[in-house]
Amino acid sequence: MRTISAHILDTTVGQAVANVNISIHRLEGENNWQKLSEATTNKDGRVNQLVPASHYKSGIYKLHFDMKPYH
Repeated sequence: MRTISAHILDTTVGQAVANVNISIHRLEGENNWQKLSEATTNKDGRVNQLVPASHYKSGIYKLHFDMKPYH
């Protein structure tokens, strides 16, 4: 089963970064990014499944990490 996940670490302090919103987008056509989902990192700095297996397909994806609240 294929999935896309994310893990955020703050290497300056050696800790996971919790409560960061991440959105995932897939390129559909020429320069048309479709937002698929949004999730928030857990206490371990992880989001385990940004795209459900039933919605995953080969393509070009991008992730947006909203880091403003962290700093």
